[in-house]
Amino acid sequence: MQAWEQYADALGPTAAAAIALQTAAKLAAQNDDPDAAARAYGALVERFGSGFEDWSSFPGSAGYSQNRRALDLIPEAAAHLGDLAFRLSGDARLRALRQAAHQYPLRPAARRAALEYARGVRTEGATEAAAGYALLALDQAGDHDCIPAELRLSHNRVHYDLIIKPSDPEVLGGALELLAEVYAVDLSPDLRESVVERWLAAEDAGRRRDYAGCRAGFAAVSQRVKGTALAPVAGIVMAQWLRHMGFFVEAKIALPEPHEAEAWPAVAQFAAFERGRVGMSNGLYEAAATEFASAEGGPNPLRGEHARLFRAECLEFSGQRDAAQRLYAGLASEGNVYSAVSRARMALKRLHDTSGYTMKVGSGATYWGEDRQTQGEWGGYGRDLAILCVGNGPADQVSGSLAPWPYRVYTTDPERHFWWWTYESVVDNPAVLHDPTAYDAPAANWDDGREKYPIGTGPDLLFDMTIPDGPHRLSLYFVNDFNYYEPNREYTVYLLSKGAVLAACAVRDFEGGLYQHFAVNGPREISVHIFRNLSMNVLLQGVFLDRLDASRRLAASEADYGRLHSLLEPVEQPEHIDARHLQPAGRMAQIRGIATGLGQVVRSADAPDLWRTLVHLNLLGAGRGYEERVLAALRDSVISAVGSREAVRAFEDAASAQAQSGQIGVVWPFTRCALEVGEQVGDPDLLRDLRLRSVNRLLEPWERRVQSSGRISEHPTNQPTDRGRVLPLMEAYVADVRKRDAPEAARVLLLERAHEFRHKERTLGRLLFEIVGVDTLTGKDLYEYSWTLDEDEEKIPCFERLLAEEGTGSLSPTIMRNSLAPLYAWAGNHRQAETYLSEVLAAEDIQVYSKANLI
Repeated sequence: MQAWEQYADALGPTAAAAIALQTAAKLAAQNDDPDAAARAYGALVERFGSGFEDWSSFPGSAGYSQNRRALDLIPEAAAHLGDLAFRLSGDARLRALRQAAHQYPLRPAARRAALEYARGVRTEGATEAAAGYALLALDQAGDHDCIPAELRLSHNRVHYDLIIKPSDPEVLGGALELLAEVYAVDLSPDLRESVVERWLAAEDAGRRRDYAGCRAGFAAVSQRVKGTALAPVAGIVMAQWLRHMGFFVEAKIALPEPHEAEAWPAVAQFAAFERGRVGMSNGLYEAAATEFASAEGGPNPLRGEHARLFRAECLEFSGQRDAAQRLYAGLASEGNVYSAVSRARMALKRLHDTSGYTMKVGSGATYWGEDRQTQGEWGGYGRDLAILCVGNGPADQVSGSLAPWPYRVYTTDPERHFWWWTYESVVDNPAVLHDPTAYDAPAANWDDGREKYPIGTGPDLLFDMTIPDGPHRLSLYFVNDFNYYEPNREYTVYLLSKGAVLAACAVRDFEGGLYQHFAVNGPREISVHIFRNLSMNVLLQGVFLDRLDASRRLAASEADYGRLHSLLEPVEQPEHIDARHLQPAGRMAQIRGIATGLGQVVRSADAPDLWRTLVHLNLLGAGRGYEERVLAALRDSVISAVGSREAVRAFEDAASAQAQSGQIGVVWPFTRCALEVGEQVGDPDLLRDLRLRSVNRLLEPWERRVQSSGRISEHPTNQPTDRGRVLPLMEAYVADVRKRDAPEAARVLLLERAHEFRHKERTLGRLLFEIVGVDTLTGKDLYEYSWTLDEDEEKIPCFERLLAEEGTGSLSPTIMRNSLAPLYAWAGNHRQAETYLSEVLAAEDIQVYSKANLI
């Protein structure tokens, strides 16, 4: 064993030396010598974990087998170190655990090692360092899935099994206990058990892409530990899951603000890091870089060095090549976390290899963010051009108004073309692009064939095409194909024109499918260069092109405010959006518009720009609390700029512009602002006409939907309703209101229709109640309104108001308490739930209930 180590020392930084150290470690393990095995594995990780070129050519193997061995060498060594550490003591134990934990994204074994390392440094008094590693044990970044799949190669099976494996409850509970100890949280055994159970259930929901279940589960955890350091931690992990599912606005809401975590430095670092990840997913590189800079100085070195890496990427993708190169070089030479250093060294090679490219980021194109929700059901994309790579293997399947349309696919190796793969049809994996011509969904892709080249070397995948005249959205679809799942697929995408980089982004964590969007102003010849980096190879499943509204031209200005109202797309695919959750185009518009534009808008006195911005901030309807804050800021800024009456007109104009989308969820936020400002004006005639126009405007999306499909379904929980049942009622209402003069009469009619629609179209019923004004509702009106709400927690304030009113006639206080008790229980407030349950059981009118009606 010692001879093998000496041999490795003599060989220097070569592939043979890596193999020698691996052999020494295996022999030591076989001879039951954990110290020697850990020493050899540690040397292997230390010397070769951060340098892909040092061991990229293995003797005696070629092509895929060579790369498989190279890619698995360090992760396997780290996993062995994690196991061996439990047989070591002192500094050797801590060193092995630290090396095992310094993978990113973290695998289950790395999370376990991070927890044990945290316990070790905690005993030495390093509290924040301990907290930082305990948080790594909770980290959920990376791929996740819940679909068992038949993989074609056993080596891939090992990696795929890790992403469908739930968190270890002992590791989860241990990490929470350690954080509670560090931050003086009273975590009793019963509370620990409850939190772990809810946490695991929330993670399971996230793995199944169940947004509501994931969000509710983590929200319940936060409620259980409210006011402690564990509450923001639950919010951060919730945000990781929501970001992975593509709910970026909700992820941003879930993350604590800087002042909310500043008392706990490790938590603050985690939060800043994840705020950066959310911003990066939406192309908000400047804001993301600021967050990553904040995270660099935190107590956890893994998170700090990866924050530095991602900040460098933000600079690179923003066109600041020199600044990015300096950061990459500093990390490559000074970093101590091999998973960050190896990526930095690869980035330096990428910049060196593309030194002939010029940087003109934002000149005629921009990166437009991710879509992780749509997955394989791509019907809202590709109206002008849809290319399903190898969809008719070996040919591509091409459709759209532009088809046939010329394009070219190739690699950087002039000696070879690109490769392609297609497999038997798949019907049960939502990430696979749907074939509109058949029931089957075949897994197929373009491939750069790079699995036959050493890691970190060419050729990459490229394709060229012409963007027609006008602004267009170019969408690339990536899937980490489960047939040959690879754990380290991370690409970089450059969008180029005539050798100039116009936009760029990273592609990560895409086992569930990921669309990367670019807005491009044509006519323009473009090339898309997809870098393999340290991946096995580059795979691309689809290319989609859609013309944007012709009036929205890309601005010459590179400023965020200039891009804001020149790039945001009106929603044109109502089938891609529902009233509760924003889907791709609207969600990207929302987060980009709010995050980069709102501050500028509030400070702007330029009324035309203000109105255009309002029109482009479409789809504010995700996340009720977030919507409240944004609408309040918009409302105040408009009133301040032009006064209340002009503000009413501005919001009505914005609502009318969005009515063309075919979605009430688009129209309502601006309608609501108009109504609220109209009430402040105090003009009965204005308010009456405003309510009439509002209902007419809200009717338009249904009218448009019915004309195209003959059916109406605004909310996924609503059953489709025949046109004959809904539209006559609305038309009769409009006719009635036209005959009335008094706003109160209009209010009465609104309430009548709200009650009718509460049972027929719940979403419309809710909006009609809100047009009247929720604060003015009492009794039966308020009770009926509560049942139009989507979230159980939203019902609590309504029921509490009813309880304060001593019931609603037919609904006694006992009924209200009986309704409130389960709502509080589901929200995690068990004390209040038990209080109400006790009062129900002690009520004098208890005889009106059967036991089945009680909780």
